[in-house]
Amino acid sequence: MISLSCRPVLLTRPLMALLFGLSLPQPGFAGDSVKVTSLKPSTAGFYEVTAATPTAGRTITCILRDGAGKALSRNSWVSVAPETTVPIRHPDNNVVSAVCSATED
Repeated sequence: MISLSCRPVLLTRPLMALLFGLSLPQPGFAGDSVKVTSLKPSTAGFYEVTAATPTAGRTITCILRDGAGKALSRNSWVSVAPETTVPIRHPDNNVVSAVCSATED
C-alpha cells in the first residue's frame, strides 16, 4: 500500500501577497499606497522602480524588499504624472519586490 502524506503549508500574509498579488499594509510606512508597475535592475548596483502616480508634485518613497519581506533599501523622489521612476541603490541581486507610498509635502 502506498501512503501519501500531505503536510499543511502555513500561508503567512507576506507569502499570500507574493503568491496572489495582494497588497499588505507596511508598518511604519505612512502615506497613500502607490501601485508599482515595474521593478528591474538598472546600471550596476541600482534598481529602477516605476510607480503609477496620477498626480504630480507628491513625494514618492519606494522600498526594495527581499523574499522574506525584509526592507533592503529605500529612496524618495518627487512624482510626475502618469508614472514616476525611482532609482534605488542596492548592490545585491536578492531583490524580490518593491512597495511605494505617496505623501503630501
